[in-house]
Amino acid sequence: MMPDCGLRTISFMGMNLLVGTSSTVADWMAGKTPPDSTTVAHINFYSYWIATRREPAAEYEHYALVFEGIGMKLAAWILGHGWLPDANGTDMYPMVMEHATRRKLRVFLLGGTSSVLEATIRRVRLTYPQVRLCGARSGYFADSEVPEIIERIRSSAPDLLLISRGSSLHADFISRCRKALHVGLIWNTGGLFDFVSGRVPRAPKWMRKVRIEWLFRLLIEPFRKGHRIFVVAPWFLTQVVRALWIRESRASNKESVQLEIEK
Repeated sequence: MMPDCGLRTISFMGMNLLVGTSSTVADWMAGKTPPDSTTVAHINFYSYWIATRREPAAEYEHYALVFEGIGMKLAAWILGHGWLPDANGTDMYPMVMEHATRRKLRVFLLGGTSSVLEATIRRVRLTYPQVRLCGARSGYFADSEVPEIIERIRSSAPDLLLISRGSSLHADFISRCRKALHVGLIWNTGGLFDFVSGRVPRAPKWMRKVRIEWLFRLLIEPFRKGHRIFVVAPWFLTQVVRALWIRESRASNKESVQLEIEK
């Protein structure tokens, strides 16, 4: 069912994506409580690349996939969707935490290294002292530890589970464990804890405003981000061109058939 509150769903190169501003998506997420369980993930060009390589692709059917990033905006414009709003997870974070404060939601943090997680907890308690932080766990663990982590999350009874484990690690964990967690809202936040903890700085506001935060990230983490920019981005462009060619070919064939019928 398509959400109300100003959101809409588009079909984008094989995926159904939720489109809205950061504030409208955050407002929608705030209403998700058991038994209305929802798993939210953001899809930018890099996570799209990861998703197309996962088997089975049906793993993503239980997600609410949120449209995000300048690459996706440009692709959507090329494909005729117009210049769409998008919801950046890091921008959404304070909005979601404010909702958690007002609604007295129980929040569990899962992700980051031990040092990043500790710094994130300190920052959450400093910035949002009224948030009910009911538990936390580092995002690096062996498969043998998963049952213990599931039990730890369940016994903490969170309303909101924030996962910051990277695009592929969180998908593996959620596909295996989401039904056992009994959480109203599971939010896959990518590298959010790196920003909240202060380990990775965000781009200056002017760079974010003109949508070149990716350039800032490339400059400060060239080895980590170089593959995305110089390998994945060109691949993504070829997929957009391919989708455009398929659409135009179908439209041309349909027009030809219509002309034959009219004759």
